[in-house]
Amino acid sequence: MRAREWDLNRAEDMLRKSIKWREDNNVSSYLSYEPPEYLKEDFVFEMLPTDNEGRPVVYVPLGRWNARQWVEKGLKDDCLKFRFYIFEIVAERTRQVNASSITLILDLAELTYYKCASLETMQLLYYGLKDLEANYPEILKTCYMINAPWLFPTAYNFFKPIFSQRTLNKFKIFDSDRNNWHAKLMEVMTDESLPKILKEVVPT
Repeated sequence: MRAREWDLNRAEDMLRKSIKWREDNNVSSYLSYEPPEYLKEDFVFEMLPTDNEGRPVVYVPLGRWNARQWVEKGLKDDCLKFRFYIFEIVAERTRQVNASSITLILDLAELTYYKCASLETMQLLYYGLKDLEANYPEILKTCYMINAPWLFPTAYNFFKPIFSQRTLNKFKIFDSDRNNWHAKLMEVMTDESLPKILKEVVPT
């Protein structure tokens, strides 16, 4: 209801489509899915301690992922399946701590033009974000996009149409200035909730 601004008809339509999506893709089975080792090593994500309001903190170093190499090796289907896996792991963790939403840290460090300059790779991310918006409504409390590189605005404009204005308002975007994004993160969580890599201060 919140995701559709309390419009009952639109909310019902969203729910029915989501139920069909889950059935068509057997999404519930992905809690016991074992991804290929190469994807577990590349598509790393971390479930961290909760934030100050008891929400799970999820860290996704998206900039370090290299989906393009797997797509070019003909492994696109494995990459598509992985989105179901990460969605269900995150949703299950949220239920376990009796929360209804998460705080997401999306780390864009090491995102390069090469990784983005592939239509099939961009489609992978597009499908993932579209499914998140359509089938896990309101699971996102806030998304902190940190270490955004120079090319990020172009990519961001490509994906913006997927999201409602309600969701777009949840995005907080920061460049590589650690002082800025670290200060904002510390307003909603303790240092314990940060992954080790974000606790390390890089000498200037």
